[in-house]
Amino acid sequence: MPMGNLGSGGARLGMLLRRFGLCPVELARQEPKVAVSVLKAAYYSKAKEAHPDYAPEEDKDAAAQRFVELNSEFAEAVKMLEAGVVPASWASWASGSSSSSSPSPSGVGGGGAHNWQAGYRPGFHSAPWPGGGKPFQHSEPPQFDLYTRAKGHLIVWSSLFVFLTLFREFLVGTAGSTWSWSPPNTINPFWVRRFKDEWGSEAQVKQISQDAQLPKPPKPEKVYRDTPTFYQKRGISNVRRKYEPRGFGPSL
Repeated sequence: MPMGNLGSGGARLGMLLRRFGLCPVELARQEPKVAVSVLKAAYYSKAKEAHPDYAPEEDKDAAAQRFVELNSEFAEAVKMLEAGVVPASWASWASGSSSSSSPSPSGVGGGGAHNWQAGYRPGFHSAPWPGGGKPFQHSEPPQFDLYTRAKGHLIVWSSLFVFLTLFREFLVGTAGSTWSWSPPNTINPFWVRRFKDEWGSEAQVKQISQDAQLPKPPKPEKVYRDTPTFYQKRGISNVRRKYEPRGFGPSL
Protein backbone atom coordinates (compact mmCIF):
# COMPACT_ATOMS: atom_id res chain seq x y z
CA MET A 1 0.00 0.00 0.00
CA PRO A 2 1.50 3.39 -0.90
CA MET A 3 2.40 5.74 1.88
CA GLY A 4 -0.38 8.26 2.02
CA ASN A 5 -0.86 11.48 3.90
CA LEU A 6 0.87 11.49 7.28
CA GLY A 7 -0.83 14.64 8.49
CA SER A 8 -4.30 15.19 9.78
CA GLY A 9 -5.79 12.73 7.25
CA GLY A 10 -3.87 9.75 8.64
CA ALA A 11 -4.67 10.71 12.22
CA ARG A 12 -8.33 11.18 11.40
CA LEU A 13 -8.48 7.79 9.66
CA GLY A 14 -6.82 6.08 12.62
CA MET A 15 -9.34 7.62 14.99
CA LEU A 16 -12.27 6.54 12.80
CA LEU A 17 -11.01 2.98 12.54
CA ARG A 18 -10.65 2.74 16.30
CA ARG A 19 -14.20 3.98 16.73
CA PHE A 20 -15.33 0.98 14.69
CA GLY A 21 -13.22 -1.36 16.83
CA LEU A 22 -10.53 -1.94 14.18
CA CYS A 23 -6.75 -1.82 14.53
CA PRO A 24 -5.14 0.68 12.12
CA VAL A 25 -1.87 -1.28 12.10
CA GLU A 26 -3.52 -4.52 11.00
CA LEU A 27 -5.83 -2.81 8.55
CA ALA A 28 -3.04 -0.77 6.91
CA ARG A 29 -1.28 -3.98 5.87
CA GLN A 30 -4.24 -5.02 3.73
CA GLU A 31 -5.16 -3.90 0.26
CA PRO A 32 -7.64 -1.02 0.00
CA LYS A 33 -10.45 -3.32 -1.17
CA VAL A 34 -9.87 -5.74 1.68
CA ALA A 35 -9.69 -2.90 4.20
CA VAL A 36 -12.97 -1.47 2.93
CA SER A 37 -14.64 -4.90 3.24
CA VAL A 38 -13.46 -5.28 6.84
CA LEU A 39 -14.66 -1.77 7.63
CA LYS A 40 -18.07 -2.51 6.13
CA ALA A 41 -18.47 -5.63 8.26
CA ALA A 42 -17.61 -3.68 11.41
CA TYR A 43 -19.99 -0.88 10.41
CA TYR A 44 -22.90 -3.27 9.84
CA SER A 45 -22.31 -4.85 13.24
CA LYS A 46 -22.31 -1.47 15.01
CA ALA A 47 -25.24 -0.16 12.98
CA LYS A 48 -27.34 -3.16 13.97
CA GLU A 49 -26.68 -2.42 17.64
CA ALA A 50 -27.13 1.36 17.39
CA HIS A 51 -30.26 1.36 15.23
CA PRO A 52 -32.98 3.67 16.62
CA ASP A 53 -35.61 0.94 16.36
CA TYR A 54 -33.93 -0.96 19.19
CA ALA A 55 -33.65 2.08 21.48
CA PRO A 56 -36.25 2.98 24.14
CA GLU A 57 -38.90 5.56 23.32
CA GLU A 58 -37.26 8.29 25.39
CA ASP A 59 -33.85 7.75 23.72
CA LYS A 60 -34.97 7.41 20.11
CA ASP A 61 -33.96 10.97 19.16
CA ALA A 62 -30.48 10.62 20.62
CA ALA A 63 -30.10 7.18 19.04
CA ALA A 64 -31.12 8.57 15.66
CA GLN A 65 -28.50 11.35 15.99
CA ARG A 66 -25.79 8.82 16.90
CA PHE A 67 -26.83 6.61 13.99
CA VAL A 68 -26.47 9.53 11.56
CA GLU A 69 -23.02 10.35 12.95
CA LEU A 70 -21.99 6.70 12.65
CA ASN A 71 -23.10 6.64 9.03
CA SER A 72 -21.20 9.83 8.19
CA GLU A 73 -18.04 8.53 9.89
CA PHE A 74 -18.29 5.29 7.93
CA ALA A 75 -18.63 7.14 4.64
CA GLU A 76 -15.66 9.37 5.52
CA ALA A 77 -13.47 6.39 6.46
CA VAL A 78 -14.35 4.53 3.25
CA LYS A 79 -13.55 7.59 1.18
CA MET A 80 -10.15 8.00 2.86
CA LEU A 81 -9.28 4.31 2.44
CA GLU A 82 -10.18 4.39 -1.24
CA ALA A 83 -8.02 7.51 -1.63
CA GLY A 84 -4.99 5.63 -0.25
CA VAL A 85 -4.68 7.38 3.10
CA VAL A 86 -2.62 5.41 5.63
CA PRO A 87 -3.41 5.59 9.36
CA ALA A 88 -0.94 7.73 11.31
CA SER A 89 0.08 4.94 13.68
CA TRP A 90 1.22 2.70 10.80
CA ALA A 91 3.08 5.58 9.14
CA SER A 92 4.93 6.42 12.36
CA TRP A 93 5.87 2.77 12.95
CA ALA A 94 7.10 2.33 9.37
CA SER A 95 9.16 5.51 9.35
CA GLY A 96 11.17 4.38 12.38
CA SER A 97 11.80 7.90 13.63
CA SER A 98 12.37 8.33 17.35
CA SER A 99 11.03 11.88 17.40
CA SER A 100 8.33 12.47 14.85
CA SER A 101 6.00 15.33 14.23
CA SER A 102 3.27 12.93 13.20
CA PRO A 103 -0.01 13.61 14.90
CA SER A 104 -1.35 11.38 17.60
CA PRO A 105 -4.00 8.86 16.66
CA SER A 106 -6.37 10.69 18.95
CA GLY A 107 -5.50 14.17 17.70
CA VAL A 108 -6.24 16.00 14.47
CA GLY A 109 -3.25 18.38 14.28
CA GLY A 110 0.50 18.43 14.67
CA GLY A 111 0.46 20.39 17.91
CA GLY A 112 -0.71 17.47 20.06
CA ALA A 113 1.74 14.92 18.61
CA HIS A 114 3.39 12.35 20.88
CA ASN A 115 7.09 11.53 20.86
CA TRP A 116 6.90 7.88 19.76
CA GLN A 117 9.85 5.51 19.92
CA ALA A 118 11.10 3.61 16.89
CA GLY A 119 9.33 0.33 16.33
CA TYR A 120 6.30 1.23 18.37
CA ARG A 121 3.20 -0.80 17.64
CA PRO A 122 0.01 0.21 19.36
CA GLY A 123 -1.90 -2.63 20.96
CA PHE A 124 -4.91 -4.10 19.19
CA HIS A 125 -8.19 -4.02 21.05
CA SER A 126 -10.91 -6.05 19.41
CA ALA A 127 -14.47 -4.84 19.30
CA PRO A 128 -16.67 -5.89 22.21
CA TRP A 129 -18.87 -8.88 21.48
CA PRO A 130 -22.54 -7.97 21.04
CA GLY A 131 -24.86 -9.12 23.79
CA GLY A 132 -22.03 -9.71 26.23
CA GLY A 133 -21.08 -12.99 24.56
CA LYS A 134 -17.66 -14.59 24.47
CA PRO A 135 -15.70 -16.02 21.55
CA PHE A 136 -16.21 -19.72 20.94
CA GLN A 137 -13.52 -21.95 22.40
CA HIS A 138 -13.11 -25.58 21.47
CA SER A 139 -13.12 -27.96 24.39
CA GLU A 140 -10.03 -30.06 24.87
CA PRO A 141 -10.38 -33.75 24.01
CA PRO A 142 -10.46 -36.05 27.06
CA GLN A 143 -7.21 -37.69 28.03
CA PHE A 144 -7.22 -41.34 29.19
CA ASP A 145 -4.35 -43.21 30.76
CA LEU A 146 -3.35 -46.75 29.84
CA TYR A 147 -5.29 -48.36 32.71
CA THR A 148 -8.52 -46.61 31.76
CA ARG A 149 -8.13 -47.60 28.11
CA ALA A 150 -7.46 -51.25 28.97
CA LYS A 151 -10.45 -51.35 31.32
CA GLY A 152 -12.68 -49.79 28.68
CA HIS A 153 -11.59 -52.29 26.01
CA LEU A 154 -12.13 -55.18 28.42
CA ILE A 155 -15.65 -54.04 29.28
CA VAL A 156 -16.65 -53.42 25.66
CA TRP A 157 -15.32 -56.66 24.15
CA SER A 158 -16.45 -58.88 27.03
CA SER A 159 -19.95 -57.40 26.87
CA LEU A 160 -20.04 -57.99 23.13
CA PHE A 161 -18.92 -61.62 23.54
CA VAL A 162 -21.52 -62.34 26.22
CA PHE A 163 -24.27 -60.75 24.16
CA LEU A 164 -23.42 -62.73 21.01
CA THR A 165 -23.19 -65.98 22.99
CA LEU A 166 -26.58 -65.50 24.63
CA PHE A 167 -28.09 -64.45 21.32
CA ARG A 168 -26.77 -67.60 19.65
CA GLU A 169 -28.24 -69.82 22.38
CA PHE A 170 -31.55 -68.00 22.04
CA LEU A 171 -31.65 -68.68 18.29
CA VAL A 172 -30.75 -72.35 18.84
CA GLY A 173 -33.40 -72.81 21.53
CA THR A 174 -36.20 -71.15 19.55
CA ALA A 175 -35.46 -72.89 16.24
CA GLY A 176 -38.64 -74.21 14.66
CA SER A 177 -40.84 -72.18 17.03
CA THR A 178 -40.28 -74.76 19.82
CA TRP A 179 -38.11 -74.61 22.88
CA SER A 180 -35.71 -77.52 22.38
CA TRP A 181 -32.49 -76.16 23.76
CA SER A 182 -29.64 -78.48 24.63
CA PRO A 183 -26.08 -77.70 25.73
CA PRO A 184 -23.36 -77.69 23.05
CA ASN A 185 -21.01 -80.65 22.65
CA THR A 186 -17.84 -78.53 22.71
CA ILE A 187 -16.78 -75.08 23.86
CA ASN A 188 -16.22 -73.98 20.29
CA PRO A 189 -18.28 -70.78 19.93
CA PHE A 190 -18.87 -71.50 16.22
CA TRP A 191 -20.27 -75.03 16.80
CA VAL A 192 -24.01 -74.53 16.58
CA ARG A 193 -25.10 -78.03 15.45
CA ARG A 194 -26.91 -79.65 18.36
CA PHE A 195 -28.30 -82.86 16.76
CA LYS A 196 -27.67 -86.08 18.69
CA ASP A 197 -28.13 -89.71 17.62
CA GLU A 198 -30.33 -90.66 20.55
CA TRP A 199 -32.87 -88.11 19.45
CA GLY A 200 -33.88 -90.43 16.58
CA SER A 201 -34.46 -93.47 18.84
CA GLU A 202 -36.34 -91.35 21.34
CA ALA A 203 -38.59 -90.07 18.59
CA GLN A 204 -39.21 -93.65 17.38
CA VAL A 205 -40.10 -94.89 20.87
CA LYS A 206 -42.40 -91.95 21.32
CA GLN A 207 -44.14 -92.71 18.02
CA ILE A 208 -44.60 -96.39 18.93
CA SER A 209 -46.07 -95.48 22.30
CA GLN A 210 -48.45 -93.08 20.64
CA ASP A 211 -49.54 -95.72 18.12
CA ALA A 212 -50.15 -98.21 20.94
CA GLN A 213 -52.45 -95.79 22.67
CA LEU A 214 -54.64 -95.38 19.60
CA PRO A 215 -57.90 -97.45 19.58
CA LYS A 216 -57.71 -100.48 17.26
CA PRO A 217 -60.71 -101.62 15.15
CA PRO A 218 -62.32 -104.95 16.23
CA LYS A 219 -61.35 -108.06 14.24
CA PRO A 220 -64.22 -109.88 12.44
CA GLU A 221 -65.04 -113.33 13.87
CA LYS A 222 -64.54 -116.35 11.59
CA VAL A 223 -67.76 -118.20 10.81
CA TYR A 224 -67.56 -122.00 10.48
CA ARG A 225 -70.34 -123.70 8.46
CA ASP A 226 -71.07 -127.46 8.36
CA THR A 227 -70.88 -129.26 4.98
CA PRO A 228 -74.21 -130.73 3.93
CA THR A 229 -74.37 -134.54 3.57
CA PHE A 230 -75.54 -134.25 -0.01
CA TYR A 231 -72.17 -132.93 -1.07
CA GLN A 232 -70.13 -135.45 0.88
CA LYS A 233 -68.41 -138.26 -1.03
CA ARG A 234 -69.53 -141.75 -0.11
CA GLY A 235 -67.28 -144.85 -0.04
CA ILE A 236 -64.10 -142.92 -0.47
CA SER A 237 -61.50 -143.07 2.21
CA ASN A 238 -59.49 -140.03 2.79
CA VAL A 239 -56.62 -142.02 4.30
CA ARG A 240 -53.56 -141.76 2.13
CA ARG A 241 -51.82 -144.93 1.12
CA LYS A 242 -48.25 -145.37 2.20
CA TYR A 243 -45.85 -146.38 -0.54
CA GLU A 244 -42.67 -148.22 0.24
CA PRO A 245 -39.74 -148.86 -2.09
CA ARG A 246 -39.18 -152.36 -3.56
CA GLY A 247 -37.48 -154.84 -1.32
CA PHE A 248 -38.78 -153.32 1.84
CA GLY A 249 -42.21 -154.84 1.99
CA PRO A 250 -45.39 -154.62 0.04
CA SER A 251 -45.75 -151.59 -2.11
CA LEU A 252 -49.49 -151.85 -2.43
